[in-house]
Amino acid sequence: MTADRMVNLFLPAAIALVAIVIFIVVHPAQKFVFMPSMVVAFVDPDVFVAFNMIAYCLFLLGGLGMYKEMKCQ
Repeated sequence: MTADRMVNLFLPAAIALVAIVIFIVVHPAQKFVFMPSMVVAFVDPDVFVAFNMIAYCLFLLGGLGMYKEMKCQ
C-alpha cells in the first residue's frame, strides 16, 4: 500500500471517527441518525456528495423563495 493510498484511507476515517465522538458528546440524542450517515459517507462518498449538493440546491431555492415572498399552495 502506497503512502498516498494510506493517507486517503486513514485520514478520512480519522476525521469521521472524531466527528462521531464530538457529535455523541455534543448531541447524544441524534447519534442513531448521525453515526450511520457517517459510515455511509465514508464507504460511498459519491452518494454522500450528490445528496449534499441536492440539499444545498434545495436550501438555496428555499432562501430565494423566502426572499421573493413565495408561498406554497
